Amino acid sequence: MAYYIDKKYQVIGMGNKPYEVRIQILQNTWDKCDLDVQTGVNNILASEPIPLLSSSGKGNGIKQETKGLEFHTQTQKRLQFPGGNIRTDTTFIFDSYGKGWGH
Repeated sequence: MAYYIDKKYQVIGMGNKPYEVRIQILQNTWDKCDLDVQTGVNNILASEPIPLLSSSGKGNGIKQETKGLEFHTQTQKRLQFPGGNIRTDTTFIFDSYGKGWGH
């Protein structure tokens, strides 16, 4: 399996406590993303610690939605980790791309 990203990152969750997670983005999923989504995701990855946002959270970061995790950028489409949970997962596997779940 080829990855665009397979790396450990510092994230900051609710309660402002930083911790480490592994973020994996599949190359074939990345290749489907629009350029503005790729730019937004790269900007989030470049600014550690990465904010973990609740479903009502605003701004750029990794957001918990009912269906899983997604990179929350200022676009309508999102890079997604279906079924992902910021409270229990230590590896975030972004293998889906589509309309934001919160829209």
